[in-house]
Amino acid sequence: MTCRVSRRRAAMSDEEYWEDVAASLQDRPLEEDVNDENLQDVFTFPDPCGVCGEYGACGYDSEGRALVHAEGLRKPD
Repeated sequence: MTCRVSRRRAAMSDEEYWEDVAASLQDRPLEEDVNDENLQDVFTFPDPCGVCGEYGACGYDSEGRALVHAEGLRKPD
C-alpha cells in the first residue's frame, strides 16, 4: 500500500513538508486518554506478527515508539 500523499510530499522542500504535515493535523483531535495502561490496546492487531508472534507492537525504540516487523507483501490468491 502506498501513502496517498507520498509523491506530493517528496517534491516539497523541508519547510513545505512540515507545513503540510502541521496542516493535516490541525483538524484531528489529539488522543489525550492514551496512557501506559491502554497503550497496548492501541497497538493490537487481529493476527500475530509472522516473525515474533506478538499481537501488538513487536518492540519499542528508545523514545517509546512502537516497532513492528516489516514482512514482504503477498499477492492475493
